[in-house]
Amino acid sequence: MKKLTVIVPVYNVEKYLDECISSLLSQTEAFDEIILINDGSTDQSEKICEKYCLEYSCIRLMSQGNRGQGAARNKGIVNATGDYVIFVDSDDYVSLDMGRKIKEYIHIYETDILYYNASMQYDIPAAEKGMIHSEELDNYRMTGKEYLYQGFPESYSASACLSAYRTQFLKDYHIFFPENTYFEDNLFSLRTTLEAESVCCIPDKLYIRRCRAGSTMMGTITAKKCTDMVSVQHSMWKYLKEKGIASENTEFTERFIAAGVLHAVGYLNQAADDAFKSAQIRRLVYMFFEMWTAVFQAEKPSFNTIFVFLSVLQELEKWNEQERDTFINTFWDSKDQYLTMLQDFRNQFRAEVTNKMKNLPFHKKGLRIGVYGTGRHTQAVLDFYRKLAGDIQCDLYFIVTWKTDDEFEGRPVFGLSECSGTGDAVIISSRLYQQEMKENLMREGIEEKQMIFLYQPGDICDMVRIHELLFPGRLYENSLVF
Repeated sequence: MKKLTVIVPVYNVEKYLDECISSLLSQTEAFDEIILINDGSTDQSEKICEKYCLEYSCIRLMSQGNRGQGAARNKGIVNATGDYVIFVDSDDYVSLDMGRKIKEYIHIYETDILYYNASMQYDIPAAEKGMIHSEELDNYRMTGKEYLYQGFPESYSASACLSAYRTQFLKDYHIFFPENTYFEDNLFSLRTTLEAESVCCIPDKLYIRRCRAGSTMMGTITAKKCTDMVSVQHSMWKYLKEKGIASENTEFTERFIAAGVLHAVGYLNQAADDAFKSAQIRRLVYMFFEMWTAVFQAEKPSFNTIFVFLSVLQELEKWNEQERDTFINTFWDSKDQYLTMLQDFRNQFRAEVTNKMKNLPFHKKGLRIGVYGTGRHTQAVLDFYRKLAGDIQCDLYFIVTWKTDDEFEGRPVFGLSECSGTGDAVIISSRLYQQEMKENLMREGIEEKQMIFLYQPGDICDMVRIHELLFPGRLYENSLVF
C-alpha cells in the first residue's frame, strides 16, 4: 500500500482542533504521517499540537510566522514523506474510514489525483450543500481535462481538501499554493486538474466540512478578500489562455469564466465598503470583457454566456456616465453598436426563457403536475410561466423535503413520503439541489422519466437569477432556498 501524508494548517482553531486531530488518529487504517503546521497561532492551538506530537510518533509539528494557509500547505508538501498527500482544514474533520478507503482506491487506480466527496456540518445557517460529484464520473480512470470538461460546474470543487494528490506529481509540475492570498485553492485545483494525466472519482463521503462563523468564506468580507477574489479569477483565466485551453475548448472556457464572474460578483456585492466594492467590480468587468474580445466574441454566444454578459452590464448601470462611456468606447466601435448588441442579446435571452416555459406542461388540463419546492426557485418558475406562457391549467401540487404547511399558493403540499403515485410528472425547480432532489424522488418510487429537469449539465444560472435579470426586484421576502 502507498503511504499517505495528511497536511493540516493550524491557525487559531483551539475550539475545533481536538476533534480534527482525533478524527485523523481514530482511523480504521492509520495514516502514515500527519504534519501539523502551526501558522503563528496566538491562542492555545500550538500547545494542543505539541500535546499530540509528544504522544503520537506519526505526528510532526512545524511552526512558522503567520504566512497564511497557502504557505503552510506548501511547507507540508515540501516535507511530506508519503506517496500521496491530502489536505485537511483544522476546523473540519474526516470520516474514520478515510485512510483505508483512500489507500484501497489508490492501490486500484494509481492516479495522480483521487477525488472524493464531502458532507456538511452546519454550525451556522448557510446556503451550501454537500460537495458531491456526479455518480456518472465514479470509478473509472480519465485525464484531468476529461474530468474538468465533463464535470464542471456540477461535479467540480475547487477545494483542495477533497482530493488525494500523488506527491511526486505535485513536485514534478512545481504545483504549489499561491501564498499571502485568500482563495488559494482555486488556482491550485485548476492547475492540478489540467496537468493530471490520470484522475479518478470515488463515491465515498470522506471529508466533513464545517460551516462556521469566522471562516474565510463565512467571515467578514474585507478589502483584501475582495482584491484577492478578483485577482484569483484573473490568474485562472490567464492560466487557461497560457495552457491553450481557451482555444482548445472554447465552450468549457466560456462556462468556467461565466461561473467565475457570477461567483465573484455575488461575493463582492456582500462587501460593506461600497466604494471599494464598486472599484473591484469595475476591475472584474474590464477583465471579463478583455477575455470576451480575445476568446468569445467570434463565437455564437450560449445561453449561459448571454446571461453573464447581461448580468455584468447590469453592474454597468451603477456607474456614472463618464465611466460607462469610457467602458463602451474601450470595447465597441460606437455606442450604437453596443446598444444594438445589448438589445439583440436581451431579445434572444427572453425568447429562450419563454420557450423553456412553454415546454412545461402547466397548460395541460387534466394532468396532475407536481413541483418540488416551495421557495424562491419555484416562485420564479411560476411567475415566469404566468408572464411569458399563460395561465396554469393543470392540477398543480407541490412537494417538499420537510413539510411545514398544507398549502402553497392555494394548492396542496405533500411531504416526500406522501408524493409517490400522486401525479403524472414532477418539475424539479432548484439547480443547486437538482441531483439531490432527483435521488429523493427516486427513493420514493418516482421514476426518472416522470421528472422534468429545468437545468442541463453545464448550466450556471438558475431561475432566481434569471428572474432578477428579466424582472428586477425580489420575488418575496424571507423565502426558503428551495
